[in-house]
Amino acid sequence: NTPATKLLTTEASPLARKTIAALLEVLEQEKFQEGSEKRKALPSVIADAQGQLAVAVGALREYLMTGQTESAESFQKSWDKHREAADSLESDSWMFTDKQTSAYETYVENLEAFAPLPARLFEIRGGDSWNLANTWLGTRARDIAARIQTSLNAMVSRQNSLLARDGEQAHSTAA
Repeated sequence: NTPATKLLTTEASPLARKTIAALLEVLEQEKFQEGSEKRKALPSVIADAQGQLAVAVGALREYLMTGQTESAESFQKSWDKHREAADSLESDSWMFTDKQTSAYETYVENLEAFAPLPARLFEIRGGDSWNLANTWLGTRARDIAARIQTSLNAMVSRQNSLLARDGEQAHSTAA
């Protein structure tokens, strides 16, 4: 019924969940590292990337439901903040342990797969056919109704002809 929602639920949301889970794994592994001045900001950067992505996906979902510009703007703002955090995370990735590197690579892979989907979702939701049921009602149903009306008019005309003929026969029989 709504292609953008289908794309969100079948592709975008699963990728976002995997992406967020990978970031959480990087963060979880960070707990086991010795604190140093270099690593001090790393948990905050990881959490910021994870949090902004989650907020962006929520705003995207809201936009698909409402079509409101504010939701689209909220998505873009959170997405930009996520990208900033992701860039910082990439710069700091040299500090990762092997387990963190593996989780980070999963994050990057899923993020790359997710990244083009919001533009597609916005394009679909912003199009005339974003809600197929309404589109079909406005096009297909109108055509079907016109054909039914034509058939009904032909039936009425035929019935009127038969009625007139029957009336004439009844009148001539009575006379």
